Amino acid sequence: MKHLRNLNGLTRPRNVFILFVGLTFVTIIVLTFLFKVSLNTRIKGKPFINRKILCLSEQQVYIDGQLVCETGTQGVKYLSYNPYGGGWNNQRLAFENAVVLAKLLNRTLIVHPLAPHQSDAQKSEWYDKTGRTPAGYFKRDVYPRDKLLPLSKVIDLKVLSKLLPVKDFPSNHVEFVDKYKHLTWGRVCHNDLVGIWVDAIPGKTDEEKWKLIRRVLTRKRLPSPIPSWKQICELKQITDGSNVSSDNVWGIKDELSNRTEDVLYFAEGSLFTRTFHFFDKKTVLNAHKWTMRFIHFAPDIRKQGMKVLEAIGRPFNAIHVRRTDHPKGIGVNQSFWLEHLKARKAQNLTKTLYIATDEKNKLGLGRSERQDTDCCLLKILMNTFNFKTLIELCSRTSWVYVSSLFAPMRTFLWRLVIQHLACISIG
Repeated sequence: MKHLRNLNGLTRPRNVFILFVGLTFVTIIVLTFLFKVSLNTRIKGKPFINRKILCLSEQQVYIDGQLVCETGTQGVKYLSYNPYGGGWNNQRLAFENAVVLAKLLNRTLIVHPLAPHQSDAQKSEWYDKTGRTPAGYFKRDVYPRDKLLPLSKVIDLKVLSKLLPVKDFPSNHVEFVDKYKHLTWGRVCHNDLVGIWVDAIPGKTDEEKWKLIRRVLTRKRLPSPIPSWKQICELKQITDGSNVSSDNVWGIKDELSNRTEDVLYFAEGSLFTRTFHFFDKKTVLNAHKWTMRFIHFAPDIRKQGMKVLEAIGRPFNAIHVRRTDHPKGIGVNQSFWLEHLKARKAQNLTKTLYIATDEKNKLGLGRSERQDTDCCLLKILMNTFNFKTLIELCSRTSWVYVSSLFAPMRTFLWRLVIQHLACISIG
C-alpha cells in the first residue's frame, strides 16, 4: 500500500508539473546530444547523413559498411565513369580501376550496373540498330533498366564502403547524366593504346623513371585496323618511344588531384585499361590491398555458389573451355587442358573434373583423347547466362583450375583463390 500511495501522489498538480519539467529537460539533453552526433557525421569529403529517415534511391550512399541517406551534397566530390561495353570481366576492370582512383583522389565513387555484352545486346529485339557509335557506348548507355543488373547485386558494396563512400546507380547512363547534370563535371578521356597512366609524372632530370616509361611505350603499337571498341578519345600515335611527350603519359596526381569539379568523369569507357604504372611502392601495395580486401561478391552470390558446391560435391578439378568466340581458342583440343591437369597432378586427389563452357556440342568434351591422362570421370557444368557468376565463384574452390588460352577471368579467379585461402586461414 505504501508503494501505491507514492504512485498516487504523482497525480497531484505540483508533482505532475515537476515530472513534466524533468522529462522535458532530459529530452532536450538527448536531442542536443543527437544533434551534435549528427554534426560530427559531416566529415571532409563525405555527405551529411541521417540514418533514421527513408530516402530516395538516388540519395542512398554506402558509408563505413552501412547504407545511409545523403541529405546534402555540398562539398562532396564524386568520381564516376562511362561503363565499358564488353563482357563482365572487362566491366569489372573499369570498376576496379575506378575504385583505386576514387580512393587515391578521396572522392565518393558512383558505380554503374552490369550490362549484357554488346554482341548479346545486338541480338535482342529491344536493341535499336541505328545510330550506333564505333565503340558502342551510345547504345550501351541507353539499355532498358530491366536489362541491367545493379552492381550491388553482384559486389558487396557494404564491404567496399569500408574503404570509401559508394553510390550505386541502378539505371542506364543517360539517366545518370540527367540526374547529376546540376553538378559541375570534369571530363577525362585517354586511350591506353597510345599512352599510360602513372601515379605522378617524373621530373625532367629523373632519367631512371623516364627510361622505364620509354620502355613501356615502345611496346605499344596501334593495331591496324583499330578495333571499334578502342576507337575512343583522341588517338595521338607514338611514332618513337624515345620521343615521349605529355600526350602519352598521364599523371594521376598531376592531372586529377587538383580538379575542383563536383564529378570527375571518365568518358567513353576509357577506364577499361589493364595496367596502372605506379612508381611509389606504397601506392602499389595499397592498390593491391584495396582490391583484395574490399572487393568481394555479394552475400546472395556467395550463398548460391555454396549451394552449387554442395550439389556437385568436393573435391573436384575444373577447367574453362573457351574456343568458340576468340581466335586464340579456335582449334585448341582437349590435350591442352588435360596435359596441364596431368602436370599439376590433379588426379592424385580426385578424378572428378567439371568443365565450364559455352560450347553447344559437348559430346567431345566427355571423352579423353589421351588415355594416359587417367581422367575417367568427366562432368559438364553448364555455363548459361544466369550461371556465369556462379561458375566463377565455384571455380575458386576447385583443387586444380586450368583456364583457356584466352580467359579474361583468369587473374580474377586467382585472386578469388587467394581470398578463399585467406578466409580459411583467418577462420
